[in-house]
Amino acid sequence: MAPTRTKPVAAPSGSAGARRLRYLAQTAVLMVAVSAVCVFGSVLASRYAYRVDVTATREHELSDRTRRVLDGLTGDHEILITTNAAAVDPKALDQATVVLDAFARRSRHIRVSLIDVASARGVRQLDEALARLIDRYRADLDKGAAGLLAAQNAARALASAGAQGDKPGPSDLDAIGAALQGAHDSIPENGDPNASALKRFLNDSATVARVGARDITEAADASQKLAAQRIGQTPIAPFDEAASVLRKPVADAQRQFEQIADGLTSIANSTSKSVPEDLRQRARPLAEAAGKVRDRLARLALDIDQLPRTPLDEAARVLTQSSAALVVGPPEARGGSGEKDKLRGVVALDLATLLPPRMPELEGTVRPDRRYRAEELLASAIASLNATKAPIVCIVHAATPAGRLGPGFGLLRAMVSRLNLRGMDVVEWLAADEEQSAALNAIDPAHQRPVVYVVVPINPMSSQDNALRSNKLAAVVAGLIQSGKPVLLSLNPSNLPAIGQKDPMVDYLGAMGLRVDTAHPILHAEGVGRERAVTPDLYLMRSEPGHPVAEAVQSLRTFLTWAMPIFIEPDAESRGLRINPLLNVPADPNTWGESDWIGFRQIPANQRRFVVQPDPSSVRDDTNGPWLVAVAVERNPAAAAAGAPGSAAAGSRLIVVSSNGWFFDEFTQVGAVVDNQPVPRNPGNLELLEASVYWLAHQEDLIARSADAQTAPLIPALSPTTLTTLRWALVAGLPLAVLILGALWRVVRG
Repeated sequence: MAPTRTKPVAAPSGSAGARRLRYLAQTAVLMVAVSAVCVFGSVLASRYAYRVDVTATREHELSDRTRRVLDGLTGDHEILITTNAAAVDPKALDQATVVLDAFARRSRHIRVSLIDVASARGVRQLDEALARLIDRYRADLDKGAAGLLAAQNAARALASAGAQGDKPGPSDLDAIGAALQGAHDSIPENGDPNASALKRFLNDSATVARVGARDITEAADASQKLAAQRIGQTPIAPFDEAASVLRKPVADAQRQFEQIADGLTSIANSTSKSVPEDLRQRARPLAEAAGKVRDRLARLALDIDQLPRTPLDEAARVLTQSSAALVVGPPEARGGSGEKDKLRGVVALDLATLLPPRMPELEGTVRPDRRYRAEELLASAIASLNATKAPIVCIVHAATPAGRLGPGFGLLRAMVSRLNLRGMDVVEWLAADEEQSAALNAIDPAHQRPVVYVVVPINPMSSQDNALRSNKLAAVVAGLIQSGKPVLLSLNPSNLPAIGQKDPMVDYLGAMGLRVDTAHPILHAEGVGRERAVTPDLYLMRSEPGHPVAEAVQSLRTFLTWAMPIFIEPDAESRGLRINPLLNVPADPNTWGESDWIGFRQIPANQRRFVVQPDPSSVRDDTNGPWLVAVAVERNPAAAAAGAPGSAAAGSRLIVVSSNGWFFDEFTQVGAVVDNQPVPRNPGNLELLEASVYWLAHQEDLIARSADAQTAPLIPALSPTTLTTLRWALVAGLPLAVLILGALWRVVRG
């Protein structure tokens, strides 16, 4: 019997259309959902951008130092930049905008105002920015205006009580001038030379009083007029200029009345017969009155000096220009160097460095990335506003007065400029000719700021005079270390140990648990055969871990020349010394400590490859690496931390770098071009100097890598173990991973 066949039933056309409609709706919903996810993802990414930077120097992030500066802010700061956007380099403007946005995102205490003064809304934005600043400093502005008005009234009353409608009193300048003139007229003209001298003194004093009264009155009027004016088109009055105009004649009159009071006191107490008794009687109340005027003038000058100052005066003057770049700190920010600078709360930046002018001939070409320079300028300005106790760096050397570095600091100009940007002051001490640096007292009379002594040795082998000066320098440095002063010591090789004598520049380091072999500077050979060249120049990329100074230069190329081995005494720890290695030269068959180096050093560097090259063949050479070349020493740190140091030197710090000149401009300012970006060849040198100064000043919290060190991306320095691991991972790791994944796949599929 044949099987029965059933005829397939066709689906209603209506159900097929419904399915198509349903699929279309699902597709539309899916597309809308995906589009919404993309849109929301883009919005979130633009607001909360996150990037992973795996370069050794964190090239694509704000530098460690910048982040530390921004994270430490407690008051509101404003970065205010006014410029004509059409007149500046558009790429530089974009890069500066990126940096400014990063600053604002990093800290809620940073507000950025980038104003295009050529645009219609630029004027409104500038007015709004000024209004914000005025509101921020309103309390200081009101207090300063009231104090200035009181000082102006006090000055007028002091000049002449009659000018205020009252009867002239006994202690205003006009009244004393009249009394002095009366005393002058009471002395008869008898030809006595002593009488003539007295009359001249009294007449000159009366003139000083009258002129002082006139000058102070005019200054008070001028000060009042200035206080009523405005700086340019801004609503800010020049209170600083108004106060300065008033103070000058007051201070001049104070100095003059000190002499007048002393002269009148001498006349009143004179026993000479040439001084009439009547004049002595007149001089006594005049001396008392002059003393009162002197004291009132001194109090008035002090009141003017103590008037609240704001940075708005300086900011307004800068903003009257068409383009300006300012960093304005909060009212409580009183950083800077010196007592006067502590009143500043604004830093003006070099706008041409931040936003260079447009160069039409360079349009379309690849130009340097200025992000790092912009970041460094802005971070340094903010740091200087908040540096209340920035270290003072005292450069100690033994050159003659004719070889004085300051005020330009020729060989160290870049170093000094960098430290100044950090709020530090740099002074000089000629240790062989001066007992101490006089500039230290002038900069910090209250001795509240830490002083770090940076020692720059001279070559004692060049002349007999240099040898004597070097010995004096060694005695000064030994005294500084013994007394517990923070010292950054650089060293030169010496021929003295080779002839059985002690090197005075390192002999005192035994008390700090160190021994420096200045008779064996480290040389390094490159190439083979005729191409073999020996050099004293070392380029170090890896630092010792565990110390903040070492961490600051990790993976940064640091240049040292004619460096010498440093050895740590075995009993250093038992003597209460904590010694941390910072830099070392790795052991290498082509690196050694040379014993016969004097002749090689006397040959100019560009000619050394044409002479017979030294080699580590002598039994006197040091071939036992690695060699320490930089160490940090802290004396009795546990006792100092416990608050019972036991000696003045407890907790004192010392850093020794067995090379000289490593922070000179000729090495730190050597540059290269990477991806059309100018970068320093030896970025570790200035980072090492800056970190050393902060650590020696017990301000290690401020140690952080700067933006200048990030201008070129560097692969981190890899240890031999890490390199071996990476090689095996590439050779065997990938095939093994494929086999494991294949086996797992077979197990899962059964």
